[in-house]
Amino acid sequence: MNAAAWLVWAALAPASAPLEDNAHYREARAALANGRVAEAEAALQRAYLEDPRPEYLFIQAELMRAQGRCDEAIEVYRRFIAAQPPAEDIAAAQRSIDACEVPPEPPPPSPEVVATEREPEPAPVPAPEVVARRDPPPPTRPRPWADPLANAFTWPGLAVAGVGAGLLGAAHRTRASAMRAGSDSAYLDELGPAPKMSRAGIALLSVGGAAALVGLIRYAVVARRSRR
Repeated sequence: MNAAAWLVWAALAPASAPLEDNAHYREARAALANGRVAEAEAALQRAYLEDPRPEYLFIQAELMRAQGRCDEAIEVYRRFIAAQPPAEDIAAAQRSIDACEVPPEPPPPSPEVVATEREPEPAPVPAPEVVARRDPPPPTRPRPWADPLANAFTWPGLAVAGVGAGLLGAAHRTRASAMRAGSDSAYLDELGPAPKMSRAGIALLSVGGAAALVGLIRYAVVARRSRR
């Protein structure tokens, strides 16, 4: 596991069995790096079916909550808690459930108008004075998608992952062309820098995907704070 991803998931993934050992988890991370959240969720479900580790449930619930799908996220959080992870992870999941279950604030009441009544007098009287009482505007809540730290991880991470995906695609096309060569020397000539491009693409995808995942988790944390 690279350093950036380890900082995010170290509390959930024991060193003896890193999450990256599961091919479906790697597929989920690559999909998320390219903005395909639905594919990432499906890959996490397959990862859990193959290796029922509660970490996959927690990550899946965080993705749902970041999209505002609280009802689905709560159900997955409860499955995560039922798997009996460490106490601090249960507490984190419960905080996320509590944040999802906070009811929306009621709309502010309509302004109340108080007017003086006109007294019947022989002489004309001035028009009644209207006094309106207005409630103060609600406090401004933090906007999760405007968080600078989350943006600093997410968008550069997606850009780096996109470059890595491009390198992998170019290496694959070069290798496929070399396979059609008629001799070993022609194969080597056609192959050229494809292996180096492939390794560079994998490294960029890994780093970019991890950075984008950190940014998404930061979005979820800011969203949870804004609901309090």
